Amino acid sequence: MPKRELYRPAIKRGAALLDEKRPGWSALIHTRILDMDSLSDCVLGQVEGDYLTACQRLGLDDSLGSEDEDASWRYGFAVFSPDDETWRSLVERAKALTRAWKRYLHAREVQDGR
Repeated sequence: MPKRELYRPAIKRGAALLDEKRPGWSALIHTRILDMDSLSDCVLGQVEGDYLTACQRLGLDDSLGSEDEDASWRYGFAVFSPDDETWRSLVERAKALTRAWKRYLHAREVQDGR
């Protein structure tokens, strides 16, 4: 799988979860400020006001190192962060996740005719 496709399955799961729990969520996202390394400008932050609050409302585990089924990274809302990962690596992966969400949201807008 090409690197740019790495997050696609998780993002699709996350979008499906939001479609179910928060219909119309994608209209709340401002891709110009989207930043998956921010608690307020990430997808969940823009939908619910704060990443941690959103995780709680959606029943997701917000710990980045969690391997639970309900871990937020499994839905593309965060990057998986094992204990030995460097901060720089985490930031780079968050940037890649941001780009992946922007591609997904753009494709969704095109599909929806917006």
